[in-house]
Amino acid sequence: MNIQPRTVFKTAGLISLLLIVSRLLGYLREALLAARFGATYATDAYLVAQDLPTSLFAAVGAGLTLVFIPVYRDVVQKRGDAAAWRLVNTVLNLTVLIAAVLLLIGWGLAPAFVPRLAPGLPAAAIALALSLTRMMLPMVLFMGLGGVAAAVLNANRQFMAPAMVGLMNNLPVVLVLL
Repeated sequence: MNIQPRTVFKTAGLISLLLIVSRLLGYLREALLAARFGATYATDAYLVAQDLPTSLFAAVGAGLTLVFIPVYRDVVQKRGDAAAWRLVNTVLNLTVLIAAVLLLIGWGLAPAFVPRLAPGLPAAAIALALSLTRMMLPMVLFMGLGGVAAAVLNANRQFMAPAMVGLMNNLPVVLVLL
């Protein structure tokens, strides 16, 4: 497949614009959360609770995505689409399995990690952060599945939907807070 440089630059520019808008909406989301709820132990607990699931996903998800794309493209070229979809199914199943293991590990280790992520918070904030962390741990599964879906789309040169994920994450929260 021959891709024109103009198409590459146009697509890259649009994706970069979407990522910048997403980041700006993320900053606006944080500012609106602070303005709406203030700097309370509850908002601190919420922010701390997001760290463990996000860190668990970042540790596994980014590597999986980077490795998956060239392997998927290679399978498509050498063995065809049916084999590539079997690969996708295998990776999805492994993602569910790994996410379940990470969820269980995160659940068990959360009492040790949460206080370290929130030094100086009062005991009530740490208890709330621990509870919220455990509620948010299933995000690892959905982030993993979303990462595989984004990798498949990127491998098939469909870049817009994955680039819009951050925008779609932040926009509803910003609209609700406004």
